[in-house]
Amino acid sequence: MQRPQARTVDTLCVALNISRPERDACHAAPAPGLPPLLLENLALRFGHANPNGLEEELMAFLVEKAVEFRQLQARLAQITQTESRIAEIVAAANEALEQGDFQRADACLADAEGVQLATTLATLERQCELRFARGHAALLAGEVDAGVDHWEAAANFFHFLDRSVEAEKRYAYCDELRAYGYRYGSVQALMAAGKALQLNLSVWTKATSLVGWCRAMNALGGVNWRLAQFDAPGHFAVHIAAARSPDRTIPVTAGRARDPDHAARASGSQRSAVDDHR
Repeated sequence: MQRPQARTVDTLCVALNISRPERDACHAAPAPGLPPLLLENLALRFGHANPNGLEEELMAFLVEKAVEFRQLQARLAQITQTESRIAEIVAAANEALEQGDFQRADACLADAEGVQLATTLATLERQCELRFARGHAALLAGEVDAGVDHWEAAANFFHFLDRSVEAEKRYAYCDELRAYGYRYGSVQALMAAGKALQLNLSVWTKATSLVGWCRAMNALGGVNWRLAQFDAPGHFAVHIAAARSPDRTIPVTAGRARDPDHAARASGSQRSAVDDHR
């Protein structure tokens, strides 16, 4: 015997005055985790979109919707938990202010700020991963500028929250550009990497992040050596001069920072690049 359509079952239930609970009780495994009103709403939507749908198709639809509903509830609960925590801390800050305890009030507000920042950073990390994926897809298609635009946008997500994270994200995509430039002899990719590394030098200064500064300068040296190899011959001298600068400064600076690894890499990698040009 052919199974009845969902619309037919609904019509019969109305004609026979069978209530929704009575109908649900007839099923061995009703859709789990759906409140009655939501269950009815979804069933009506299914019937509207699938007027010839079978009863078993309706049940499968409701089971899937129950899974989605539970996932959404979990997300909302996480948001509520964070918001509730912030509300509790702000309430404590208000209480401290009422008592004239400004020091404790400031500490409470700092805690609230920390909770909010942690939540924001987690969201931005997910957004950054998606934008980085778009950059990789663009580079796969050979669209270097589009890839750089996506990657720089991803790094800038952190600009007003944590400049050190911004710099690390930028350095990560510079590695991708350098590898692409070395692999295909792409002057465009290498120039973009050099520009991004220069941006990082405004974050990684000798005074604020000596190791970061050494990393950026070392990478810039490698980029310029390769540009001397791949760019037009008329630009050779300019690239060589730029490449020699980190070769002279990094070993001394890195030594002061007690980071001999950067010094060795700066000198060794660039001596190897010089040999390539001889």
